[in-house]
Amino acid sequence: MSVSRSSVQADNIAAFRRIIDAFSTADPDVIDELLAPDCIEHQRGNNPGSEGAKEVIRFLHRGMSDFSLTIEDLVADGDMVWTRNRARGVNTGRSWATRRPGRPSRSMSSTSGASRMGSSSSTGASRTSWA
Repeated sequence: MSVSRSSVQADNIAAFRRIIDAFSTADPDVIDELLAPDCIEHQRGNNPGSEGAKEVIRFLHRGMSDFSLTIEDLVADGDMVWTRNRARGVNTGRSWATRRPGRPSRSMSSTSGASRMGSSSSTGASRTSWA
């Protein structure tokens, strides 16, 4: 049975949305399910693989109560998915040395992912601003 390019792209978009949602909900099971064990995380010198992604999630939730990540824009082409995200939360002061505790924070970032046989093999984000 042949799988169409649009079907694969739709599956990649759905998987990537679930990964972004897992960052908001701190759901490690989704990360284990969807990220390849050898995926590469291209920011802040994070550790590779799904374990590295879970470390980022723990860091974000430790530093910001009510942390959420929302997709603002999404573009997909073949096995690539790009998103522009908005991160929100209240700085709890436990991980963010440069921010004053108790203040709401938000940031815009872009994230991309490449899919390989149903697992994201590469993710990356670049923070563009904190307010």
